[in-house]
Amino acid sequence: MWNFSNGQCLTDLKSSETGKKVDTEITALVCVHDPELEDDEKIEEIAQVISVGWDRKIHIWQDEKEEEVFTNKILPQNNQAIGHKDDIMSAVFGGMSNNLVYTGAHDGTIIAWNLDNGAGKYQLSDYDLDLPCTSKNYIKESKSVDALLILDGRTDPS
Repeated sequence: MWNFSNGQCLTDLKSSETGKKVDTEITALVCVHDPELEDDEKIEEIAQVISVGWDRKIHIWQDEKEEEVFTNKILPQNNQAIGHKDDIMSAVFGGMSNNLVYTGAHDGTIIAWNLDNGAGKYQLSDYDLDLPCTSKNYIKESKSVDALLILDGRTDPS
């Protein structure tokens, strides 16, 4: 992690699997913190940093303010059937109440992950992921989930 103001490297985030920096393209970073904190407190109290990218994994680091920090958790875990089959392009934290992080992949798949136990809780997929584009304009027909947004304040209509 780098200081935006002066470019100083603050922390090397390393994989606990390899002991090295994550060497694949990182496509999204998420800072997890308690939304009840004031803005000044949030800067000091980021609980976790989550990265996703081309390695199809979710890397979770505790914010320990050390020079080197190793992953606290990598999802999916080896025994899980659920997981992305293509590059992960986006991620968003669902909030402290449900403790879920949502990830979206290049193939259109969206997965909700429970940060407490690492389990894939929900998965949304296109029914035919192998269907090729039918026109020459691949950008318009791309299934890639390049951004995710959580809408707060929604109420149950019942």
